[in-house]
Amino acid sequence: SLVIPATECNDGGNNNVAPGTPANPVFPIIFDGATLTYLFEDNWPYLGDYDMNDLVLDVKPAYSVNAANRVTQLQLDVTLRAVGATKRLAAGLQLDGINPGVVSNITRSNSAGINGDVFSSGNELESGQKYAVIPVFDDVHQALGHSSPLITNTVKGSENNVTPRQVTFTIDFNNPLDQASISVD
Repeated sequence: SLVIPATECNDGGNNNVAPGTPANPVFPIIFDGATLTYLFEDNWPYLGDYDMNDLVLDVKPAYSVNAANRVTQLQLDVTLRAVGATKRLAAGLQLDGINPGVVSNITRSNSAGINGDVFSSGNELESGQKYAVIPVFDDVHQALGHSSPLITNTVKGSENNVTPRQVTFTIDFNNPLDQASISVD
């Protein structure tokens, strides 16, 4: 058995004490222009094993603006880094507050992990949503080249480890948007 020493960061080491109810983050979260890394627990809103490696994505946004400093296009470089879950997972990105009708076109650099099993799409957006939702992966394991849900890129030296998968989305808007309305903040 492995003993993890207690610190202020791990709530007393490796114990089985049930933690409190998880809470959503406090907004706004200020973005400094770097790549963002999102870590997901597949049992949210329950803590599950709370390893935060069930899905690991990097997202790097780039904004094209016009002379009035309004966004005409958003590019999202999404890199699927790791999948620590053994259940099938899909991923989509919602543009909060952005009506789907504001998006005129979306191009996708490749079709990795898209098979139509989860997302029904129209104009490259998920159909029937209040806000624009971009289907990123119907199957994250498939996106990494696995036909079955294998833990991938979470254990050093594992035979399941593969090169992370990148997909670039270019999103064009019908009318330019205020940068604050499309910002990842």
